[in-house]
Amino acid sequence: MLAATYDLISNYAFGEGMVCFGKDDLNETYFASYHNMVQYWYLGCYLPWTAMMTRMLPVSMVIALIPRVKAFVVLIQVCTSYIILYYCSLRLPET
Repeated sequence: MLAATYDLISNYAFGEGMVCFGKDDLNETYFASYHNMVQYWYLGCYLPWTAMMTRMLPVSMVIALIPRVKAFVVLIQVCTSYIILYYCSLRLPET
């Protein structure tokens, strides 16, 4: 059900369908790690300063304190590196 919903929304919003159905495990590891991480979000609703404190910590310490977020930390690092590579590949107009 999760894979079908994800693929449907991805196809409608971004034109990239079959993201989950193209994988053997239907992207189960992503959904499991997402579910595990969401369990900590309620803490940020009632104690918003915890999110600010977590952002100040080194990434290795965050992973040591909350091992469930490791998959998303890696995802964010990969996305950030792609964004950096994209902007570095752009050529600025010469003036």
